[in-house]
Amino acid sequence: MKEVIIKPNLLGLRLGKGWSQQQAADYIGISRSYYGMVETNGRAPSVAVAKKLAKVFLFDWRAFFDDDSDAQPDFAYRTVRESL
Repeated sequence: MKEVIIKPNLLGLRLGKGWSQQQAADYIGISRSYYGMVETNGRAPSVAVAKKLAKVFLFDWRAFFDDDSDAQPDFAYRTVRESL
Protein backbone atom coordinates (compact mmCIF):
# COMPACT_ATOMS: atom_id res chain seq x y z
CA MET A 1 0.00 0.00 0.00
CA LYS A 2 1.27 3.42 -0.92
CA GLU A 3 0.15 6.55 0.92
CA VAL A 4 -0.86 9.37 -1.43
CA ILE A 5 -1.08 12.84 0.09
CA ILE A 6 -3.16 15.32 -1.89
CA LYS A 7 -2.06 18.94 -1.84
CA PRO A 8 -4.10 21.26 0.37
CA ASN A 9 -6.43 23.81 -1.15
CA LEU A 10 -5.15 26.85 0.75
CA LEU A 11 -7.73 29.16 -0.76
CA GLY A 12 -10.58 26.98 0.47
CA LEU A 13 -8.98 26.54 3.87
CA ARG A 14 -8.36 30.27 4.26
CA LEU A 15 -11.85 31.26 3.14
CA GLY A 16 -13.28 28.61 5.45
CA LYS A 17 -11.75 30.55 8.33
CA GLY A 18 -13.03 33.83 6.94
CA TRP A 19 -9.50 35.25 6.62
CA SER A 20 -7.99 37.57 4.06
CA GLN A 21 -4.59 36.68 2.61
CA GLN A 22 -3.10 39.33 4.89
CA GLN A 23 -4.69 37.80 7.98
CA ALA A 24 -3.45 34.33 7.04
CA ALA A 25 0.04 35.65 6.33
CA ASP A 26 0.15 37.54 9.62
CA TYR A 27 -0.98 34.48 11.56
CA ILE A 28 1.65 32.30 9.86
CA GLY A 29 4.37 34.94 10.11
CA ILE A 30 5.12 35.53 6.42
CA SER A 31 4.48 38.37 3.97
CA ARG A 32 1.16 38.61 2.17
CA SER A 33 2.88 38.39 -1.22
CA TYR A 34 4.70 35.18 -0.22
CA TYR A 35 1.47 33.69 1.12
CA GLY A 36 -0.34 34.63 -2.10
CA MET A 37 2.30 32.93 -4.24
CA VAL A 38 2.07 29.75 -2.17
CA GLU A 39 -1.75 29.82 -2.24
CA THR A 40 -1.82 30.12 -6.04
CA ASN A 41 0.95 27.54 -6.54
CA GLY A 42 3.28 30.22 -7.87
CA ARG A 43 5.91 29.29 -5.34
CA ALA A 44 6.58 26.30 -3.11
CA PRO A 45 6.88 27.11 0.58
CA SER A 46 10.01 26.39 2.56
CA VAL A 47 9.77 23.40 4.88
CA ALA A 48 9.44 25.76 7.85
CA VAL A 49 6.55 27.66 6.21
CA ALA A 50 4.90 24.41 5.07
CA LYS A 51 4.94 23.21 8.68
CA LYS A 52 3.40 26.49 9.89
CA LEU A 53 0.69 26.32 7.23
CA ALA A 54 -0.04 22.72 8.13
CA LYS A 55 -0.33 23.56 11.80
CA VAL A 56 -2.75 26.44 11.14
CA PHE A 57 -4.85 24.63 8.53
CA LEU A 58 -4.52 21.06 9.89
CA PHE A 59 -3.00 19.05 7.08
CA ASP A 60 0.16 17.04 6.44
CA TRP A 61 2.97 19.50 5.60
CA ARG A 62 4.57 16.94 3.28
CA ALA A 63 1.71 17.55 0.83
CA PHE A 64 3.58 20.49 -0.67
CA PHE A 65 6.48 18.25 -1.64
CA ASP A 66 4.66 15.13 -2.90
CA ASP A 67 5.53 14.79 -6.58
CA ASP A 68 2.99 12.00 -7.14
CA SER A 69 -0.03 14.26 -6.73
CA ASP A 70 -0.96 17.07 -9.09
CA ALA A 71 -4.53 17.26 -7.81
CA GLN A 72 -5.90 20.40 -6.22
CA PRO A 73 -9.14 19.17 -4.63
CA ASP A 74 -12.13 21.33 -3.76
CA PHE A 75 -11.98 20.04 -0.21
CA ALA A 76 -9.31 20.81 2.36
CA TYR A 77 -7.14 17.70 2.19
CA ARG A 78 -7.23 13.96 2.37
CA THR A 79 -4.94 11.03 2.77
CA VAL A 80 -5.66 7.99 0.66
CA ARG A 81 -4.10 4.58 0.78
CA GLU A 82 -3.71 2.88 -2.59
CA SER A 83 -2.56 -0.57 -3.59
CA LEU A 84 0.62 -0.66 -5.62
